Amino acid sequence: MVSRMTTELFHAQLEENIVRNADERKRHQAELQAISRGYEETLGNIERMEDEAGETYRRARKAFEDAKKAYQEALRECRKQRNEAGLFRNEAKVKETNLWTLNNNTIQSDRHKIFERYREAGGYFREQKKDSCTQAGPKTRKEE
Repeated sequence: MVSRMTTELFHAQLEENIVRNADERKRHQAELQAISRGYEETLGNIERMEDEAGETYRRARKAFEDAKKAYQEALRECRKQRNEAGLFRNEAKVKETNLWTLNNNTIQSDRHKIFERYREAGGYFREQKKDSCTQAGPKTRKEE
């Protein structure tokens, strides 16, 4: 058996349903707003962290660039000093070689003079020595 609904009961139930629907809509909107506020707050925190990370990166990059510049300047100075040391060494070697050559020529000239004086004094052998490769006589002297 189907119970009969009166108009007043229908209107009362409909009004109750509309009120429940409106309350549910308000609750839903309030919950969505809370979710959005939480999301916006989280995004704000993330953006601040990104900004801090970017600033940290910029400071680190600047420190790296400054260190790289200092390294390159120090390296350039080291190369300059190495070149100067090499130039000093080369100049010293040339001077020493020139001095050695001069001294060696002087010593050889003195030796030649000693031999000349010895020959002029008659101090060379004209006889053939046994097992000697040098020929005795006038052919042993270049001047004769």
